[in-house]
This record gives sequence, C-alpha cells and structure tokens, in this order.
Amino acid sequence: MTTGNEWNCSGNGNFNDVYIRSDKRLKTNLVKIGSALDKVNKLNGYSYDKKFSLDATEYSEKEDGLIAQELHEVLPNSVNEDKETSVLTISGSGVNALLVEAIKELTARVKELEAK
Repeated sequence: MTTGNEWNCSGNGNFNDVYIRSDKRLKTNLVKIGSALDKVNKLNGYSYDKKFSLDATEYSEKEDGLIAQELHEVLPNSVNEDKETSVLTISGSGVNALLVEAIKELTARVKELEAK
C-alpha cells in the first residue's frame, strides 16, 4: 500500500540489503542516547515461536529478537504501532544506535579500569 512517500505492507520481507535514510542533513536536535548500558541491561533477547497476526491461531515461525513493549520502556522512539493492526514494530537502526552507545560506555569503563 502506498500513501504519498510512505510504503506499507503486511507480512515479512526477505531482502538482500536494506538502506535506511540516515543522512545528517535530514536531522536536527541531535542528542546522544544517555545511560545506554543501563537501558540495554533492561532488555532481554528471546527465542520464540511467532504467529503472523494477532488473529492467527498458529505459531508458525521460529525467531530470535526483542520484545517491542520492553524496548518501548527504554527507547520509545524506536517502537512504532501499526495504525491498522495495533501491532508494535521495532526500528533496527534505533536498537543499533543504543548498542553502539552501550559499547562506548563499556569501553570507557574498561579503559578506566586498565588505567588503575
């Protein structure tokens, strides 16, 4: 389904590569994600069975990932709700940004410990 410059579809996709528009010229009010390690520590990675929709009765796919409701607690801008189905979706680039900042916080801690 296409609406203006937005393209929406239901279901899953399998792509060779996906590029997300991330040009700095498209952004303003840049604020680094703070307390990233604390946020990551509130998340859990899961393996689970997944169904195609809220109405489906069969859990037909195995998957690994995060739970959108948990991510929303620590990084709300990285979770969106589908207006038609009310299903929550996760921004992979938002999760990546959180992990980059958490790694940088850990690196700073390691350097501090190594300096002692």
